[in-house]
Amino acid sequence: RDVSDLRKKLSREVARRKQAEDREERARKEADRYRREVDNRRQEVQRLSRSLQVRDDATTRKQVQEVREEADRWREKYDALSREYAALATRLRNLEDQVAEAWMEERIQEEDLPPEPQRTRLPVEKPPSEASRPLEEKVQMSSVPHHWPGGRERFARFLRQIAASPFVSRVVPRRFEKQALHKISEATARGDLVAWVTDGNVTAAVLILTTALDSGQGEYVRRELEPLFRGGRL
Repeated sequence: RDVSDLRKKLSREVARRKQAEDREERARKEADRYRREVDNRRQEVQRLSRSLQVRDDATTRKQVQEVREEADRWREKYDALSREYAALATRLRNLEDQVAEAWMEERIQEEDLPPEPQRTRLPVEKPPSEASRPLEEKVQMSSVPHHWPGGRERFARFLRQIAASPFVSRVVPRRFEKQALHKISEATARGDLVAWVTDGNVTAAVLILTTALDSGQGEYVRRELEPLFRGGRL
């Protein structure tokens, strides 16, 4: 719940930061326009002053200064939003780490992550933000020796393919069973996924945390990942 709520807050912060960027860009363009106008007027003033002793246009200088101050105000707002976003992103990463640890220690079970019923699933749409965690940090594999399906490196390579999605924030495997499952679950109400990865002899349960905010966005990610599971095994 905390992870889901924080994702929603992050999504709002992304939108607010984008609005600030847009306003800053408009202010910058307006300032550039005034600067060009000032340059043109200054050249004209210089030309006239040589013959008519006309002074520089004080009104234009004041307008340019006002626009520059407005641009500075939007820059300060943008910087404040960026700092708030960075703090939220750090908190989200910490919460995701806690969820990943609980999954590996089997304090979270597959039945704790039931898929959203079809009748209540929201429209399929792209998640509003991408994962900030770099690819090499997305996959968490235990250092404890296991019979990794198909060999450790091959298994890790497959998990990295999952993690390559910009909307996947963590990929956490655990538990190996004598099964032959190779599939990905329907999205949960909060947009996360569970996958079962096999080499044909043994299967690992894999938690896939996404940036989705609901089941519809989670389904978007699931459809993006589903081709990886069509072969029936690694």
